Amino acid sequence: MALLSVSTGCFRTHDYDAIAQWLTMTSADAIEVIIYNDFAERMECVRERFQGVGRRISAVHSPKQIQTFLSTPGEEWRGEELLRTTVELARDLGSSMVVVHPWDGRYASLDLDAIGTTLARCAEHAGEHGITLSLEALPSRHARPSRILEYLLSFSDTFTYTLDFEYAKIYGMFDELLAFSPRLSNVHLRDFDGRWLIGGRRAYVRPFLGEVDFEARIGEIRATGYDGPYVLEAPYPTIGELENALAQFRQFIR
Repeated sequence: MALLSVSTGCFRTHDYDAIAQWLTMTSADAIEVIIYNDFAERMECVRERFQGVGRRISAVHSPKQIQTFLSTPGEEWRGEELLRTTVELARDLGSSMVVVHPWDGRYASLDLDAIGTTLARCAEHAGEHGITLSLEALPSRHARPSRILEYLLSFSDTFTYTLDFEYAKIYGMFDELLAFSPRLSNVHLRDFDGRWLIGGRRAYVRPFLGEVDFEARIGEIRATGYDGPYVLEAPYPTIGELENALAQFRQFIR
């Protein structure tokens, strides 16, 4: 049965003590733990906070710094080192998946062969610990994200991918991503209302406040046989509003 999960990104803070307390107050089946950049070199703090948290951890989302390292010639080794450390954290938290941003969307030119080769080495390390790397289809100035993702998936049979509803809506690439749905391992539930920024800050639009038809799209995902995690990722001002969203999504995924 598919898991309905919540991300640490559902809360407007990087305070893991507060996040862990709030997460256990939700009715979600599981948690996706984001490693924020300010904790990238202090993963022991995350390990201590979420080990034994009493809720299944569906995935660990690796630090976004990795995307810049992988996209910068000569810096790929730094991305590899940080991703390997994230894999070991996921192992210790009992998770079988690490979500990774495989490229930096600001770069107009990417060496996809170098990125793919580096990620493939990381996938071998992850496999030794029973963990899968799930590559998220991100915005890109280099090429259409669905095409970049398809190419990178060819570097390892063990790679899977994360479909983010916001990015799929922005690029109109939902059907393109589902074309390789046997590799789908994770779904991020965010909406899009036509804006990248709100009040000068990155927009993370909560589901049902934008243009995505979640019921129809989730129906298409389910029709492929997918039964992995669906993860609420947008920030909610109250637990009550988060619970209302969880209740709505339960009707779609089960």
